[in-house]
Amino acid sequence: IWGLPILRLPVSQHWDWPVMLLIQYFLLVMVNLLTFSLIERDIDEADRQTSFVRGVGAPTATFVSWLFLFGQLGVGIYAGMHSAGAMVALAEIVYALMTLLLGVLLVFPRYMAERERYRIVGDGAFLLPLLMLLIR
Repeated sequence: IWGLPILRLPVSQHWDWPVMLLIQYFLLVMVNLLTFSLIERDIDEADRQTSFVRGVGAPTATFVSWLFLFGQLGVGIYAGMHSAGAMVALAEIVYALMTLLLGVLLVFPRYMAERERYRIVGDGAFLLPLLMLLIR
């Protein structure tokens, strides 16, 4: 998703904000994967599937998820304060909304597990960058 646009940047282009956006996206993906795994841990256990959550335990996996989420916010705040363009600011707003939705999954896992709401919210969060195309 991010590789080709970054490779197409001119050599003279500053690479700091594209790399920060890439790091943030990676952190959001990791939160999404860990949260899904946390919610599905009973299913994984019943199916005898291995997962990071089963390996380290739910409390540690939850801590790592929050660490990634707050790490994403930290990088986002830094990028927002040091960016020179409106597009980066818009990307940070979109990432903040994505972070909010993924945070809701972590705060309300039982509610989100009902009727697999977590899939709609978690996967739907990754459709928010489409807003950038509509706004631009």
